[in-house]
Amino acid sequence: MNVHDLLSLPPWDWPVEAHEIILEALRDAQAPKDHRRVAVELAGELVVMDDRLAEELLGILTDPQEPAEIRAGAAIALGPALEEADIEGPEPDPEYLSVSPALMRRATLVLREIHEDPEAPKLVRRRALEGAVRWPEPWQIQAVREAFRSGDREWTITAVFCMQFLTGFKEEVREVLDTDDPALLKETILAAGTQELEEAWPLLEDVVSRAVHGPPRFPDLPAYERGILYAAIETAPLIRPEEAEELLAELEELDDPDVHTAVAENLQIANWLLEEWEEDEGLGEGPDKDLDDGRVWH
Repeated sequence: MNVHDLLSLPPWDWPVEAHEIILEALRDAQAPKDHRRVAVELAGELVVMDDRLAEELLGILTDPQEPAEIRAGAAIALGPALEEADIEGPEPDPEYLSVSPALMRRATLVLREIHEDPEAPKLVRRRALEGAVRWPEPWQIQAVREAFRSGDREWTITAVFCMQFLTGFKEEVREVLDTDDPALLKETILAAGTQELEEAWPLLEDVVSRAVHGPPRFPDLPAYERGILYAAIETAPLIRPEEAEELLAELEELDDPDVHTAVAENLQIANWLLEEWEEDEGLGEGPDKDLDDGRVWH
């Protein structure tokens, strides 16, 4: 079995030797580029992540002799472990983490250094920032704003992606709600959920309506169209959980089990949010949009 065999399976069905298969592929600098690209992609799965894999990813990320695409993939692969540590809070119990706290702290420093290194390839710098925001730190706010205002399309997409993990960017997301760039639109919809941006609701309605009744927004880009629909399904409960069920019910008309599954999963989130509101605010009062979201700043 090799990494391409693992790619065809969901992570929860991987064999016990999956960790060593991925680690061996990462260490083989002579392996075909596509082989190693798949390996760095799979390394980010928490079912296999540990200190050994994280160390290998950091080594790849900091090696200027590695191809930019592979270095960029290593930066992204560190993200899920960082987010796992962030969710556990400022003093996480190592027992519940895939990677040790000390190594995670080192990873955040390396990601920042790579992002700020003007000699690093743009793709690697972008992915370093995208990976770093999974563990929010104050320096990232300015970095994301600079990327957003850069005038560079790719940096703008990176910035809006990062706004899915950081709060305080409502104005920036408003600015790109009417974008006709499919890659940016997907990230904008997801960021609108994190920012709890009410103005994005009509856009979600339009995405759902187009999915059911047409016409498609990007007829020549069906994969982008589908990604945008999934983004809308994920975002609706975060903006108006009390209306998400009515909106997403329209998608039951589609003969698409994957979409139905996504709707069911995200309606569970909507119900959970409504229960939280009732406990915290009193029945029917809704959330206070100006309250801090409890995000841990390391």
